[in-house]
Amino acid sequence: MKKAIIYFLFLLHYNLIWGQNNVSFDQFSFTEPANFTFADNGTYHTYTNIDRSANAFCIISIYNSVISSGNSNDDFTNSWKDLVANHFKVSQEPSLQQKSAGNGLNYTAGESPVKTTQGGELFVQLLVFDLPGKSQAILLLSPSQSALAHYKTDIDNFLGSLKSIVSNTTTANNIDNSNTVISTSNKSGISLVPTSFDDGWSAIPKDDYILLTKNIYKVYLYYGEKFNNESRDHTVDYFYSHQLSKEYTITTVVVRSDNYHYYIEGEATENSTGKKCYLAMDVVAQNGVARTVIAISPSQAEHKQQFGNNLKNMIGHNRFGVALQDMVGTWRVGSGSSLSYFDYSTGNFAGANAVVMSDKFIFNSNSSYEAEFKGAAGMVGNMKTYQQEFKGKFSVLSPWQISTIDQDNKTVIYDCWFEPVKGGRIFHLINHEHPGLTFDLIKQD
Repeated sequence: MKKAIIYFLFLLHYNLIWGQNNVSFDQFSFTEPANFTFADNGTYHTYTNIDRSANAFCIISIYNSVISSGNSNDDFTNSWKDLVANHFKVSQEPSLQQKSAGNGLNYTAGESPVKTTQGGELFVQLLVFDLPGKSQAILLLSPSQSALAHYKTDIDNFLGSLKSIVSNTTTANNIDNSNTVISTSNKSGISLVPTSFDDGWSAIPKDDYILLTKNIYKVYLYYGEKFNNESRDHTVDYFYSHQLSKEYTITTVVVRSDNYHYYIEGEATENSTGKKCYLAMDVVAQNGVARTVIAISPSQAEHKQQFGNNLKNMIGHNRFGVALQDMVGTWRVGSGSSLSYFDYSTGNFAGANAVVMSDKFIFNSNSSYEAEFKGAAGMVGNMKTYQQEFKGKFSVLSPWQISTIDQDNKTVIYDCWFEPVKGGRIFHLINHEHPGLTFDLIKQD
């Protein structure tokens, strides 16, 4: 569960830096509010301003996105319960308003006076944004409604700078109305490259990593690698020798501490040119897989300005738009789990419960498709099975969305993108109306 922000406002100063950079967090890019201080709290980021002359403060908290229910009011209700009602005593239920922040971003807003567990009075305003397949919340907190109004200009400027991190028009110039693609040759099997993100980064897939560039900066997003005994026990040294040292050599290590167990940074030299630079490497562990992020900047000061000490957010830039010709073929995903039971008194085996699923999509060059969803669940030996089959036509609505029409004339819209991985790519499909229905598909040769 997400933690409430607030009560230790004056204890945060040791951990903060002054804002107003162009940054990104989860699904958003934005300009940091001027004269606010920043804190990275993991699942959410906060920006804080204290105006002692006006006896007011404002905290802007940006939370990680979550899977959308498909209904904006339900998304707001869920976020309100998680972020407000579970942490404060709410004086009145919020009246919901549908608003726009510009840049194509719409959100649901609600507000209320609240009381803390210590009896203090505060005022909160929650904004829950509608995003493709997801929702993302921003919480505003101040001592009172009038105190929050004191920050109206700062809040308006901040909201006006918000953009979705992936531009829906990024690669539109590569597609004509008949979905004929102007192909860009590369080994990834992805035609629509590079991806240009709204936060200024541009991504190109390589054999071992995604190369991101932005003005004077470069980032290498290495494809995931399962931990083994050596990389688990000596993580920094292992990935330094297996990935980092191929391109760069660190000459002066500046940071390598217990606070960043898989993190290293310092002055470096580019091996191919001998050019000096500043480098940071962060090995992000996710479900037993290591994802190495390496950032290259001209100097330490420029590195801190762009990245701070957090490179994890860059992983979300590994996504590329979908073209019809890249979809053609058979795509599958399968999963399964089981649970064994034993008699408490005898210890004898008492059976097992299992769930097995297999989903398949076939996309043809003539815009026809087939889909098959099948599986089994229940006690082994008495499992119930299901199988559904669909056939019809599909079309590419944009690089980030496709539509299927089945034999019963039912239309399903999917949000989609390609994620390059070592030796292949994952085709992500999210049912736009029911975002809980997701498919992470691998192409079958």
